[in-house]
Amino acid sequence: MALIIFHVDKGPFYEDFYQCVTYGFYTSPWQEQLYTTFSLVCMFVLPLVILVSTYVSTIITIARE
Repeated sequence: MALIIFHVDKGPFYEDFYQCVTYGFYTSPWQEQLYTTFSLVCMFVLPLVILVSTYVSTIITIARE
């Protein structure tokens, strides 16, 4: 998915400067907001929930014994 959204474009400088941008891909602001929210959930919130739940499960298992 990132290969579709990001592309390399020349920066607005006199010297040759290329950078990875999303400019021109989204047709409305809500699409970029949706992508940002989806990325946040997949890369931060979901791993955090998994990590916390496994630690809580481990603590509960140890406390029972």
